Amino acid sequence: MSSLDDYRQDIHSLSTEIQSLADQRQTLLQTYKQLSNALQRSQTPEPSPEPTTFTSEKERRDHMLFKRQFAGIIVPPSARHLHFDESIASLFEPEMPAKKQKTAASVTPDFVEENAKTIAVNEQLHMENIYRMGGVTLFPLNEQITKIYFPEEKTDPKDEADPLEEMLLGVRIDLTSQTTKTFGKPHYVILRKAVSLGKANVEAKLEWEVFKHTLPQYISLKEHTAWLNVDLQKFGSAIRNELVQYQYKQDLFGPEGVLCQLRLDTGDKLFDRVETDLACMVVRIFLGAEGPGGPVELRLHCHTKSVSKCEVLNTREGDEDIQILKNVRVIKLLTGDFASNTDVMTRKFKQCVEILQA
Repeated sequence: MSSLDDYRQDIHSLSTEIQSLADQRQTLLQTYKQLSNALQRSQTPEPSPEPTTFTSEKERRDHMLFKRQFAGIIVPPSARHLHFDESIASLFEPEMPAKKQKTAASVTPDFVEENAKTIAVNEQLHMENIYRMGGVTLFPLNEQITKIYFPEEKTDPKDEADPLEEMLLGVRIDLTSQTTKTFGKPHYVILRKAVSLGKANVEAKLEWEVFKHTLPQYISLKEHTAWLNVDLQKFGSAIRNELVQYQYKQDLFGPEGVLCQLRLDTGDKLFDRVETDLACMVVRIFLGAEGPGGPVELRLHCHTKSVSKCEVLNTREGDEDIQILKNVRVIKLLTGDFASNTDVMTRKFKQCVEILQA
């Protein structure tokens, strides 16, 4: 009997709760209707005030007809560009006629001509940069070369070559770095040839000569002048090939070179420091390990394309025979021609460190 009373109490409590929820639902429905009506009134434009008097009967009939036709119609607000995504919002901005007129007025014939000249110069610069990627480019420094070798390009028929004016020709050499993957500052060689008339108005045969240059002192320029009056392209390529070899050593041993950037697993530098001369002819590589006379040093004597001599100094104390064998292995590993890629040389130096520290 007690369980039946419990059921009745549960039913009564559930009924009470259902009635409470129904009352809340009714309240929410009324609130929703009020808010909906308020929103509708806010979107509906305020009606224009009714005229109190009409000038004629026709005006009064037209007004009543308009009210009956548009009764209950809600006029939506005008669309604004802020409602759209930013990528297309500018398409919905109102156009300014005054601004259009100003822009059209600014496009004068002089402006069009100047713009065409700018485009032509930019295209010429892009084409020149493409040629420079080949490494060696030639360019005239005065109009004397154009007047003599390309007379069809003269704009003025009276613009003749001056027999006493020198011809100046520039040779530009561009190099890339294997470490930075960028072009460095170009090197220039300025060539000069005088144009003069000999006896009986016969043109004297003069040859190109080096007038000025920005090459470093360690470049053997005199050895390449044999190509100067035979093939200018080969003259420039021979100089560039030698510069590439020195650039290779800079990429390997220089302050921003590969060896200075090598790291151990702990994050420390593989070599304590690397010292070189300007041409990287003598390279001193110091290891962090200390020997009896200071840090262990690898001293390399380099030619243009190879390591001619290698010395291992200040090695650790220990078994002398074992240390000699280590030094011999290091010397054999490093002596000889440079590898074509700095990564191969990097692996060789890592092997040397492992041998010396074993």
